[in-house]
Amino acid sequence: MRRIKEVLRLYFEQNRSRRLIAETIGASPTTIGEYIIRAQAAGLSYPLPDGMDDDELERLFYPPQPPVTNKRACF
Repeated sequence: MRRIKEVLRLYFEQNRSRRLIAETIGASPTTIGEYIIRAQAAGLSYPLPDGMDDDELERLFYPPQPPVTNKRACF
């Protein structure tokens, strides 16, 4: 989660481009874009809310998916 926090800091606080952030932390611009989209979808920016721990940040970025059922209707 430290990497995500750094991305958010560089993007929201320092107004760095996705490409520059990618070069800075050694990730692809696509990954940086995904982090930013997930943060915006979760209503987050930087600084993060006081008391937000890594577990809560992870739940916001990667919410649990509903179970998939393969049941078919029988007619």
